[in-house]
Amino acid sequence: MNARKFKWVGVTVVLLIGLTTVVQGIYLYSDYLDNKKAYKLEVQQALDRSVEVYYAELAKTDVLTFTDTRDFDIEFGVSDSLEQGNDSIIIKSFFQRFSNSKLAGEHIKKLDSLTGFNKYSAKQIDSLNISYISVETIESDTNHIMLDEQNEIMMLKGDHKLDSISQLKNLANKIIISITRDTLDFEKLNQILQKELERDGYSIVYSLSHFVKDSVRGQFNAESQKLLPFKTTSNSIYLPKRQSLSMNFENASLIILRKGLWNILLSIFFTLLVSAVLIFLYRIIKSQKALSEIKNDLISNITHEFKTPIATVSTAIEGIKNFNDANDAEKTSKYLQISDQQLIKLNQMVEKLLETATMDSEQLELHKEAVNLPLLLKQLIEKYETIHPEKVFSLDLEDKTAVYVDEFHFENVLSNLIDNAAKYGGKHIEVGLKKAQKINLTITDDGGNIPKGQQQRIFEKFYRIPKGNVHDVKGFGIGLYYTKTIIEKHGGTIEVESNLKKTIFKITLP
Repeated sequence: MNARKFKWVGVTVVLLIGLTTVVQGIYLYSDYLDNKKAYKLEVQQALDRSVEVYYAELAKTDVLTFTDTRDFDIEFGVSDSLEQGNDSIIIKSFFQRFSNSKLAGEHIKKLDSLTGFNKYSAKQIDSLNISYISVETIESDTNHIMLDEQNEIMMLKGDHKLDSISQLKNLANKIIISITRDTLDFEKLNQILQKELERDGYSIVYSLSHFVKDSVRGQFNAESQKLLPFKTTSNSIYLPKRQSLSMNFENASLIILRKGLWNILLSIFFTLLVSAVLIFLYRIIKSQKALSEIKNDLISNITHEFKTPIATVSTAIEGIKNFNDANDAEKTSKYLQISDQQLIKLNQMVEKLLETATMDSEQLELHKEAVNLPLLLKQLIEKYETIHPEKVFSLDLEDKTAVYVDEFHFENVLSNLIDNAAKYGGKHIEVGLKKAQKINLTITDDGGNIPKGQQQRIFEKFYRIPKGNVHDVKGFGIGLYYTKTIIEKHGGTIEVESNLKKTIFKITLP
């Protein structure tokens, strides 16, 4: 996969993650709007229920029923004989006695005298319901049944008393007065509304406004009304005619979000899952691309490295065959020596590749022993001073520093690092050794800068800093991988620091 195609893979992954996020965002916003609508509806229903309960409580005192005690077969201490005559006479007698009774006057203020009722016959009047009488108050004494023994009139307060007397529906002589108030007891209504809201799981700030003929008659928590964004009006049939009750209440975003919490969590989980899968696939593709590049680079390096000794051996053999007619023993020996050196080099390269294969398994065994590290470093420096006479080597060692390591593999580790410093570094190479709680070994050169993005990758197997198709320095990219593996098997660590002035490899051993 070329760089252009890989770039489009990355763009596609980003677009898919973005699209998934946008779709889930739209879904969550739609769900939020639905929950917001449900929230408003539930508050509206709570308000309607509260109005119903409120007026049901008022009905216990705001409905007065006046009836003739002589219609009941009960002992009230009055005459049980009924007046004889036609229906109109009976009704006239009842209304006359009702007009004379003080029960109505004691309980209803501003109630006009009832006249003209004697125009109706008993057949025409099943009950007389005088409603929508504006009053200031109704006395709320605890006696729900009161008697006027003198006029033989009984008053029942509250609509529940009507249902409790089964005979009442058959009585002709009765007057039912339903009182309509033009004010609300906001304290009582507020208590009922709070209970209804709590039952639905809401604890919110709200205000109430009571209107009579479009004029504000009373308000609750009016100072907060302008700060409350939502508004609803009660649809309760219990509200008197030409009266309305509106409610302003808060947004309660947290409550709305909490109602859709599961959808939010599932949506976030789905988005993260899709994003994680896409990123995982992208990394796999990226890794495969890197492996492909490493493979191609390795094949190129192996071809180049193997081709040189093979070509040299072939040339030496050709020289023996075609340019040694005199069977010159010295020339033949020279050609054979060249061939032998190149075959040894070829064998070493094959062994390195085989050793690298064993690094990934548990087959590699270390044979640890006490090693004089300063002496080992001095021997290696002397060796590389001979190989690279143009370089300047220096040592800063603490004498008598012994380490418990596998001498063969650890010598290869140090040799790899010094060899890399000589190949890739500058003119000056310094090796330092100090022992405190741990053994600290540094190999420093003043050579080229290793890019920050490459500093950890140079320890990967077969990885080489890209230089295109240039083979100015030989190698397979396995030296530092081998070095890191051996040090870690000894329980140590290796890290690199590089800038424009110097490159430092630091080894720490227990």
